[in-house]
Amino acid sequence: SGFDWVSYYNFYAHGGYLYYFAWNKENGLSMSFEPGYLCRVPVSGGKEETLAEYKTGSEHIVCVVGNTVITASGNNISSYDISKKKITEIFNAEKSGFRLIFAETSYYYDGKLYFLAEKDMPSVVEAEEGFRESWKTPDDYLIALDIKTKKWEKAVDDPVSLFCVTEDRIYYVKKKYRLIPITEFALSINDVLTVYGDSSICSQPIGGGDEQVHYTNEKISYNEIFSIKNGKLCGKINSPTETEYDYSIKFATIDFSTGNITEFDMP
Repeated sequence: SGFDWVSYYNFYAHGGYLYYFAWNKENGLSMSFEPGYLCRVPVSGGKEETLAEYKTGSEHIVCVVGNTVITASGNNISSYDISKKKITEIFNAEKSGFRLIFAETSYYYDGKLYFLAEKDMPSVVEAEEGFRESWKTPDDYLIALDIKTKKWEKAVDDPVSLFCVTEDRIYYVKKKYRLIPITEFALSINDVLTVYGDSSICSQPIGGGDEQVHYTNEKISYNEIFSIKNGKLCGKINSPTETEYDYSIKFATIDFSTGNITEFDMP
């Protein structure tokens, strides 16, 4: 690369190219305060191509769809038309009634980008009065954004903790305040796991429809869902073993039909 810094941790492969952001280290400042440059290079090797300059280095690539690169920062999502060499803002969190977006974990499907957006108003959680203030957390809603028309809607009415889009359905875990014991006899708040996700995995058809509950387990905390295919979830969970209360985060698969959990130790 012809730049001082290259975002190796955030790139996107599409149509024979690797897309990424790069920066020049000017005045000794952090790259977040420097202009960011959207670049690409052929997968087979070749010359680096600088496509566009962004005001700050906080932008990152969400996905590439045809001739359009979708990028995001802390509170907005933009599209870059490669043929027209034009950057267009397609979602602004503040103008849309939100304060922050989480486009790092997003899914593109049939012209729409699915991501979580944080509301400014925190939830009133079901906690004891003395702990309620410290356990308040903002609500995140699942947004479906049409990247061409800029129109958006809530894909699920309730606040959502985790989600994924696969097999023509949206799978999600709703937000819910829960306490899970991490010792056999919980005596204090240090003996329980504070959880902000529901115990059930639900889904609905893309575009809306009746909600379906696929799996429920009150002892599990879901951390991340990678995919759901053929009735099996692949992701990260906190779950106890049969012999001890071990709530370390582990990779796992869950078979919805049998309820069997297969855990793998994280490297």
